[in-house]
Amino acid sequence: MPPYPPENAIHPSPTKETSNSDLEKQHTHLKSGEDLNPQAPKTLGAGTALAIGVFGTTLTTLSLSLMEWRGVTITNVYVANFFFAAAFGLVVTAQWELSVGNGFAYTVFSAFVWTVFVLTFLVASLPTNLVYIGIFFTVDLGFLLVAASYFADADGAPKSAVALKKAGGGFCFVAGLIGWYLTFHLLLKDSIVELPLGDTSRYFAKTRKKSV
Repeated sequence: MPPYPPENAIHPSPTKETSNSDLEKQHTHLKSGEDLNPQAPKTLGAGTALAIGVFGTTLTTLSLSLMEWRGVTITNVYVANFFFAAAFGLVVTAQWELSVGNGFAYTVFSAFVWTVFVLTFLVASLPTNLVYIGIFFTVDLGFLLVAASYFADADGAPKSAVALKKAGGGFCFVAGLIGWYLTFHLLLKDSIVELPLGDTSRYFAKTRKKSV
């Protein structure tokens, strides 16, 4: 049998020249600013604009019928908006926000329907900015007044029911407009201009400490 080749023939030990060459390559990479171990991005891009956009679209159109603009009184014509645009946009964005660790946005986009729940969102948004506070405040009043209109109608007070419904539609319309402002802020802040939101975190001790 032929003799086995020496071990260093299979795995030659690094010579001084090769080790120096490797060091030179590393120094070259570092000087050129290249990362020797590039890291994949740890988070996805923000998808909030999608949810806020469909929120503004559906709420402004619904509020028009609640206020009976141009004689439109049937709210069922906007079912497609809510079941396809809003539902799809909010559900997709909710999972998107969850994947990047934004639990508050995930909760809001997953359950933006109940008056009492929206009240908790309003309280939780106080240390954020005036735009979010405005959205939750007007939406909560809108939902509350629309719900009250159904109770008034059930109690045999149709005129009061219509008045409450129109008032609720007015608040929902304002909420939709604020939602459009927030959508423009999210879409334009990295390219054209950053619209102000009215930061309120400095008025709360816990969020003020984090920002320092």
